[in-house]
Amino acid sequence: MTAVASSKRYARIAATGRQVPAFRVTNAEIEANLGEEGAGVDAWLRKNVGIEARHYLADSEVTSDLACAAGNEALRKAGVTADRLGLVSLSTDTPDQQSPATAARLQVLLGATNAAAFDLNSACAGFVTALDLASRYLASGLPPR
Repeated sequence: MTAVASSKRYARIAATGRQVPAFRVTNAEIEANLGEEGAGVDAWLRKNVGIEARHYLADSEVTSDLACAAGNEALRKAGVTADRLGLVSLSTDTPDQQSPATAARLQVLLGATNAAAFDLNSACAGFVTALDLASRYLASGLPPR
């Protein structure tokens, strides 16, 4: 998650936060599960894609749990309380459920009582698109609270 602060016409990134699921599966483990030990899958992925491992949510976790941890970190680093947020924009291909929006759950989890909230699904371009929309929202003159 990224905390964005605004001036009269421009937005800037004030702080960022991150959260990664604890369950980690390496390329070598995937290679073994496929019965392809020694086939070079791990080396190929490292060299051509840069992937060494993947992280998976635990059965008890959902996307908003990760977003909340990342959001709280970003807010803490920025020195901003959640009640001052004017917008919660969440970009994901893996929402908690189809409806309501995962951003609405995140809004509640963060305590962003004054914020509008929406999900954005733009696949690989999601982060950039969400950042652009948030920046335009703040530059529009609507109060970020």
